[in-house]
Amino acid sequence: MLRIFLVSDRRIRPDQPIVELLAEAAAAGVDRIQLREKDLQDRDLYHLACATVEACRPHGCRIYINRRLDIALACGADGLHLPADGVLVDQARAAAGNRLEIGVSTHSLEEARSAETARADYIFFGPIFSTPGKREFGSPLGVELLAEAAKELKVPMYAIGGIDRDTAPLLSGLPIAGVALIRGILSEPDVPAAVGVLRERLSMAKFGLPEEEIEEEEEVEEETDEDEDGGETPGGEGGWGIG
Repeated sequence: MLRIFLVSDRRIRPDQPIVELLAEAAAAGVDRIQLREKDLQDRDLYHLACATVEACRPHGCRIYINRRLDIALACGADGLHLPADGVLVDQARAAAGNRLEIGVSTHSLEEARSAETARADYIFFGPIFSTPGKREFGSPLGVELLAEAAKELKVPMYAIGGIDRDTAPLLSGLPIAGVALIRGILSEPDVPAAVGVLRERLSMAKFGLPEEEIEEEEEVEEETDEDEDGGETPGGEGGWGIG
């Protein structure tokens, strides 16, 4: 089944604590959450990460931390998400071992190829459609280039950028692992309802990711689950920040 990967941004809904919104989304069926609150101080980000893991994991949702390997390990997250121009995948993997799944944001076919060569566990590819949060990366890549990348590469790929209930069905038939989004869920007044509608729209579209590729990614998840001794504290021995 196509996965929904929610990326956090507490500034979208300052009226409600972000942990509550993320927990509502997880309970409604979001599969994965990336905690992306880059402006927070280390201690605040660490506490938010711990609270997110505690609130969302009971719903079967996997938690990923943007950039910060030390905090991902310290809070017991499931994965680490890296920018395309950040620390290399092999450097992060050498430090994390099998404890974290590692993903990379990519904004071109060349970056996507590089991430696959680096053995990233998954990638974000976009922006596919126009969106305020991705304008710094230039014009939208479009569905045609997404289709080309998804058919060429074997790394699990999540389409990102302008994904919502209206645009998601336009990705029908593409061999992708899922969709990643921020505003398409968090800007809605009723988060659980937004997740439900998106899930319904996605289920109506037929996506072409081969079952064996889904199974391969799930095997990677099982390996990361085998070692959950992530007790380092941010900035302590064995912990280091990224970006």
